[in-house]
Amino acid sequence: KLGSGAKAVEMAKNVAAMDPSMAGKAYLLIGTIWGSAKCGGNEVESRAHFWVAVDYMKKAKDADPSLAEDANKLIGQYSRYFPQQADAFMYDIIDGSSYSVSCNGMREATVVRTLK
Repeated sequence: KLGSGAKAVEMAKNVAAMDPSMAGKAYLLIGTIWGSAKCGGNEVESRAHFWVAVDYMKKAKDADPSLAEDANKLIGQYSRYFPQQADAFMYDIIDGSSYSVSCNGMREATVVRTLK
């Protein structure tokens, strides 16, 4: 809320590394931070952060199955904002390819997913 998403992500990653019992909650937080980010750029760049958000929701479920209901709900919400396949095609970006997302001081590698 204070515009320190990158610092919050860094701290949550530290928690996940130091205390595996808290990893699921840390990943859920990281996914939520990525999902609420406001990123600029073209039609793909401005929506690519939702790929990272979904990645972290899946990690949260894997680390702590009790978070599956919340994570699945957020995965459904964030997935609706994936870029359109036609928009990605215009930038030579195809489903399944690797992609580096940079937004508000945060950076992650992910995989391209589009809406058909």
